[in-house]
Amino acid sequence: MTDADVAAALTEATGCRVRYEEVADAEHPQRLLDQGFPEHFAHAWSAAGIAKRDGWYDITTHAVQRLSGRPATTVTDYFAAHRAELVN
Repeated sequence: MTDADVAAALTEATGCRVRYEEVADAEHPQRLLDQGFPEHFAHAWSAAGIAKRDGWYDITTHAVQRLSGRPATTVTDYFAAHRAELVN
């Protein structure tokens, strides 16, 4: 699921427009630093975004079901079920 997909799912679930803004990898850490994030977090979060785009998270597991005893839900369904918390 891309970041644009997450924004679309949030828009659908909340009725509030959520947009995804692509930021160049070289600019991303500084953007986070400018927003007050700690330096180590800004660099780690930026690296995670690169790893995600490179496919490192593109696997499906049964970990949620094994750990919780319940089947996993889609991000869209999760957002819809938690609409009240998302719009407050």
